[in-house]
Amino acid sequence: MSWHWFNWVVLAFYFLGMVGIGVYFSKKNSSTEDYFTASGRIPSWVTACSIYATALSSISFIAIPASVFKGGAIMGMAPLGIILMVLWAAIVFVPFFRSINVTTAYEYLGKRFDNGFRWVGSLSFILFHLIRMAVVLYLPTLALKEALPGINPTLLLGAVSFLCVVYTSMGGIEAVVWSDAIQT
Repeated sequence: MSWHWFNWVVLAFYFLGMVGIGVYFSKKNSSTEDYFTASGRIPSWVTACSIYATALSSISFIAIPASVFKGGAIMGMAPLGIILMVLWAAIVFVPFFRSINVTTAYEYLGKRFDNGFRWVGSLSFILFHLIRMAVVLYLPTLALKEALPGINPTLLLGAVSFLCVVYTSMGGIEAVVWSDAIQT
């Protein structure tokens, strides 16, 4: 199967839609609290969808099916745990963090324990996700290299990353969470 012009049209509409979400929610942001927390306007079910979408990646769509093909169906069972995690987060964690009025889990760690603990948690999260993002971005780059032999996949990946930064920066957390929910 070859890459068709219609694939480009679908991608263009998708990214226009994502940037449109960023523009839409940028008009709702009248304070830093709106930008970072959406002032509590996001329903728990939307947050749950966002958590679910965040847990999915190219690993979910490329690496796990390859593992199932090579090693059997048991390799595909682990992602099903994400559904339980999302439900638990929506029922327990989202209401908890809203009730104690903190912006991040790391802020809570600082209040509950101390700032040293907060820094360890933050830095561990950042380090884990830098490594994870490298893998998550590398997998589709390999696939694009095969599907689009005439296009530099690094350039395409850079353009996609830039558009993601644009809509995220414009619309704040509300744009991110709602776009994740739509993608779910």
